[in-house]
Amino acid sequence: LLGVGLDVEVLRRRRHFRALPGLLQYLAALPPALVGMSLPSLRVRIDGDREGGSDTLEASTLLVAVTVGPSVGGGFLLSPDASPEDGHLDLFHVERLGLLEVARHLPSVLRGTQRESDRIHLRALRTARIESTDGTPFRFELDGELAEAGTSWIDVSVCPEALSILDMPPPETQRGRPR
Repeated sequence: LLGVGLDVEVLRRRRHFRALPGLLQYLAALPPALVGMSLPSLRVRIDGDREGGSDTLEASTLLVAVTVGPSVGGGFLLSPDASPEDGHLDLFHVERLGLLEVARHLPSVLRGTQRESDRIHLRALRTARIESTDGTPFRFELDGELAEAGTSWIDVSVCPEALSILDMPPPETQRGRPR
């Protein structure tokens, strides 16, 4: 997961709620993050969608998340149709929403029933550039870890076969091999 916007603000505030379990930490940190954050103005240039096309999204942005699978953060189904095996990354992009609008959409994001709307965008992609429209640096997180410094752009891309995985049978099925 790569996150920009609300995700970063929630992670920054989450430490105040460490006594709570994972998803509840995030939900407890969400209201103060929404109230205290300034929204970055971002442009997301997408290439290689499922049809081989491209797209550009530009807005005052509440959240940009690029994922490999459907679920993030212990229960949020940002990209319900995502598959780690389809050769695409998946974008969840939310433009500026008010506190009540976030509360209205939150249950559908937890269930994975949200769909594209005029301010919520779901896209598959092979490559993308997330950039500040005015050059102002923004912070981001990778898999729950906050980046130390801001940047004015990030490139993401699919790298086919970049990770080799050895699929071995469980030890109890390996006859004659030490355990």
